[in-house]
Amino acid sequence: MNSTKSKRTLLSAILAIAFVLCAAPGIYFLMPKTQSASAENAHDTTHSGWSELTADTATLTGGNNYYLSGDVDLTTDLTVSGTVTLCLNGYMLTGTGSSSVITVESGATLTLCDCQSTSTATEHQHAYYVDSNDKYVFVTDTSDSDYTSATKTGTITGGVITGGGNTNRGGGVYVYGSNATFTMYDGKISGNSAVNGGGVYVNTDASFIMYGGEISGNNASGFGGGVYAHGVGFTVKGGEITGNTAESYGSGVANYGPFTIESGYFGENYIYTVYSSIVTITGGYFASADISANTAAGIAVESGYLSRRK
Repeated sequence: MNSTKSKRTLLSAILAIAFVLCAAPGIYFLMPKTQSASAENAHDTTHSGWSELTADTATLTGGNNYYLSGDVDLTTDLTVSGTVTLCLNGYMLTGTGSSSVITVESGATLTLCDCQSTSTATEHQHAYYVDSNDKYVFVTDTSDSDYTSATKTGTITGGVITGGGNTNRGGGVYVYGSNATFTMYDGKISGNSAVNGGGVYVNTDASFIMYGGEISGNNASGFGGGVYAHGVGFTVKGGEITGNTAESYGSGVANYGPFTIESGYFGENYIYTVYSSIVTITGGYFASADISANTAAGIAVESGYLSRRK
């Protein structure tokens, strides 16, 4: 009798463990947003041997690493030539408002990181309000009348690229030239605008790999509020694309080339891709994107087309 009871108990335990193991992948895909922290881009947080980026810096030259030691309001928007790493270090990098904050030229490689992305220090907390175009506008004084009268406000922790505008392509980062590469490990690209690619524009023959960080609160008067990808490849391995807007298609992403989603969070943003594009989806969390065959929000699929326009 006791032997039979023991066998039943053991069988129940085995079945319970099997259920958890089988359910785990589904639970993972239904988990809320997460950001990928990447050990691949770890560096000395004292930035010993790095060059300080100042308001008068105009070109990030190859072979150098740059960091911010405080908030920077650029007098000239930046150009990247060669292979460069930029650490936002928890601070705000604000463009002139007359073009892309950063342009990555032909053959150049920009790696973006932020070693203070989770800091609780006051200097690394950046307040913003949401304007009539649903774009984030950052303020240094929360008693500012535009901030106090806004219906939506918030705070971003860590480094931010912001203030890009009055340009056709890529308010925050314009990956411009042939064989140009932008790799994003951390940091935020928020509060920028352009006709296409409010946050990031990836030109033909260029590529963008996103491991982490956040692209949010950007606006496009045309396509791709967060990202407009027209290059040889856009790959999302982590991070967040959320809260962007576009007047035409693709509030989160407007894609016209190879597009791979392995992980990451797409929150309240739609993804538009032309049907001639090759789209591969093996992971990720989609809060409001439509996947072909009406797959439910929040569930990752192995392949398919993302077709929701706005």
